[in-house]
Amino acid sequence: MNALRTSCARFALASVAALAPLACALASGGCATQQVDERMAPWVGRSVSDLIAEWGAPQQTLPDGQGGQILTWFEQRFDASPNYVFIPQGARYNGIIGPCWMPANAPYGWGGPFDYERRVVSRSFWVDAGGTVTRFAWKGL
Repeated sequence: MNALRTSCARFALASVAALAPLACALASGGCATQQVDERMAPWVGRSVSDLIAEWGAPQQTLPDGQGGQILTWFEQRFDASPNYVFIPQGARYNGIIGPCWMPANAPYGWGGPFDYERRVVSRSFWVDAGGTVTRFAWKGL
């Protein structure tokens, strides 16, 4: 029984250590949005040819309805989120006695303690009829 508690405690410490970078990333969400703005904002007022030379060909080009274009780049991202269960005080879960957190599927030996999610982020620039970038927008970090 002590071995089970010890292994649960070790897992709990390892989980906290593994999740610390995720917590920091979530807490600094404002910094991430600022970084996207800082990367895109300098292109306003510059030529579309400079933009394409730096970013490559856009995946989508649409008319903006005013003689210009909207250029959009897409990127697929894969996120891993922890998949844990809490074992309450005195409860048992596949031989582990609570309280502790552990991966929901760890006792079965398949997969990992994470769920994976695919998402698509976009970066768009509006270009006027003269070929000058006039504004930008983005979706997703």
